[in-house]
Order: sequence, then structure tokens, then C-alpha cells
Amino acid sequence: MSRPTTPTRRTRAPGYTLVELSLSMAATALIMTGLASAMVLTTRAIPTGKTAVEAQTQAFHAAEEIAADLYCARSFTVRTALAAEFTVADRTGDASPDTIRYEWSGVAGAPVMRRFNNDAATEFLSDVREFSLTYGLRSVDETTTQQSSSTSAETVLGYFDGWAGITPTSQSQSVSDVAWISEYFTVAPPANTTAITFTRARMSMKRGISVPTLGYIMELRRSQGSGSYYPAALPLLTSAAIAPGTLGTSFQWVTATFSGTPITDLSRNDFCLVLKGLGAIGISAENFYSASAPADSTVGTWTSTAGASWTPTKNFHNQDFRFYVYGTYTTQTTNTVTVTRSWLDSVRMMVRAGSDAAARIDTDVQVLNGPEVTGL
Repeated sequence: MSRPTTPTRRTRAPGYTLVELSLSMAATALIMTGLASAMVLTTRAIPTGKTAVEAQTQAFHAAEEIAADLYCARSFTVRTALAAEFTVADRTGDASPDTIRYEWSGVAGAPVMRRFNNDAATEFLSDVREFSLTYGLRSVDETTTQQSSSTSAETVLGYFDGWAGITPTSQSQSVSDVAWISEYFTVAPPANTTAITFTRARMSMKRGISVPTLGYIMELRRSQGSGSYYPAALPLLTSAAIAPGTLGTSFQWVTATFSGTPITDLSRNDFCLVLKGLGAIGISAENFYSASAPADSTVGTWTSTAGASWTPTKNFHNQDFRFYVYGTYTTQTTNTVTVTRSWLDSVRMMVRAGSDAAARIDTDVQVLNGPEVTGL
């Protein structure tokens, strides 16, 4: 008898069941969803030109550089809420301080501009929405004295035009290149006068039948010394030559101007107005004479030897030449005043770039050199 045949076991082909495939696809979908979410989050975390992170970063670096410059400031020429201009130690190698200026127009979105020395201003930080500078000052009140000078209006410094209650005799005194006249007078300056400025003088004069060809001049001199009515040898001031054609044949007032040089030596207050001709053909000055004349502060004298000797030698107060001298006084006043001096110790800076209010940066900057500043 034959042996019965044993059935052969069937081998299963490789692959996934429907259940396995469904589970795998579901797991893959979950993983892909997670990766997509991670990519979205990562993309959003990267700064762009419109993010608050980048705006704050840019503002931080800008504030850091401004602070570094302010820290080294030596002096300020502009100090406002929106602008600061100051000098720093030499950075260009020319041994001269350099000037830096930061400024914002105040218009939201406009940039902060930076200028170095005389170069054109360049954009330093863009899209600025807020920018301000506040200055921390240290002030001290100091009491000091100040001197101020003032100059008076033109006034009469000396004159003679007759004696009160006395009718004088009018006489003519010849004046030429060797025949001169002099009128002594004193000046009484106000208290605290530091200078006298003689501006002009006038005398009563006439010419003869012949017209002088070279004219005449007036000089201002000191007297020869205390108690002397005669003029010193050298003039303090000399007028420009006066044309002889201005004179008529009767006495008239003629004016000569001086340079306006101040006389600062006020240890003496006596002066002489001297009239000199420049040629041999002379003119005449008007002389008032009276034996009853009082002993006043004006005295007329004359010379025929170009100043080598003078007349009279007695009865000095009996005659005077008609004259006026004008000028100004300079006075000085000393006052005690309180002066406030201020030094810049720090600058508080606020800056924001971009629209995010949270991106604003506030910082305080110490100014190393503490420069003295004016104004508050």
C-alpha cells in the first residue's frame, strides 16, 4: 500500500497588511504636521525688516554708538532735545578736535542723521519714531565782580564866551606860522571816569584882506606843569588842516575836529587849546579883555616866537580867547553779580525705531570730561 501524501505548507508573500499601512500613514501624517509647525515657528522667529526684534537691535546698536561718542565729548555747541553737536579728541590725525552732530527732525519715520566735521550728514538710523536727549547738569552759583563801561553823549568839556556881568573889549590877536595863541582850561570829569575823548573845538576867528594860502590847525596840549598856564611843547591831539577860504573878514565860529583818541592819563585835568597858522599870511582870533575880569579857570596866552616864549607874564585873567571844546567821558562801574556756572555730567537718551512701542530703548550716558556749558 502506498503512504498517504502530507499537504505542503504555503509560504506568505512579503508586504503590509491594510491595517499596518493605515497605521503607518497616520503616523507619517502626524510627523509631517509637526515638522510643518516647527518650520512655521522657526520662520516666524527669524528677524525681518519689519519685526520688532530687528528694529530694537538696530536701535540698540545706534544708541550704543551715540553713547560712546557722547562719553568722549569735550565741549558742546548744540544741546537740544532733538540734536547734539559736540567736539571730541582728534580722530583724523590733524591734531585738532573733531566735531560730531546727531540730529532727528522730529518727524515720525524720518532717520537720525550723523555728521562728522564738515562732511555731509548721512543717515545713521532709519524709521525712527522717537528720539530725545535730556541733559544732566551740575550747577554752582559763584559771586563775582563785573566791570562795565559807558560813554556819555558829546558834551562841552571847556569854554569861554564872556564873563557874567562884565562887558568886555573885543580885540584881535594875529595868528601865523610863528604867532600862535593858547587858551588854558580845566576839565571836571564825573566820578569813575577812565577816559576823556576830545571830539572837536571851535574858536572865533577872521581873516584879513589877504586870504591865507596854507590854512591853520588846532592842537590840544597839556600845560607846561602845575600852576603854569602856558602850553606844553608837544600836542596830545592835532586837528586836520582847516582851509583858509572858510574865513570871512568878520569874526565867526570855525570848527576843527580831532581824531577821537581817548586821553586815559587823568592824573591832571588841565589842557590848552592852541591855534597855529601854517603860513606867514595870518588870521586873527577874537580876544575878550577886561581889567575887571575875575580869576576864573580859563586863561588866554600868545607867542610870537613859535612857542619859545609866551605872553603875558602877569594879569593872566584879564584876557581870554572865545572857544568851545567838546568831547565825551568814559566811565566804569563795578558791580557784584551772581553767576551760575554749569557742567554737563550725563545725557539721558531715548530712541525707538519701528512701530513697536515695546522696542524703545532708554539709557543714561556719563559724559567723562564733564564740559562746562552755558545756558540751561
